[in-house]
Amino acid sequence: MEMEVGILGRVLSKVRLFYYFSSICPPDLSIKIVLFTPYDLVEELVAQMVKPLSDGW
Repeated sequence: MEMEVGILGRVLSKVRLFYYFSSICPPDLSIKIVLFTPYDLVEELVAQMVKPLSDGW
């Protein structure tokens, strides 16, 4: 069960990252960024993106 949650979390992080990048650069480039970015780096980027949002709450 824990494994599934981890995988789902990874997918959601990648999706979130994709939407973030696609708003600032072309879709094909954002797909490349998201596909080839190591997961721990993705987590780091997502944390950086989410931090300003969570500070506001």
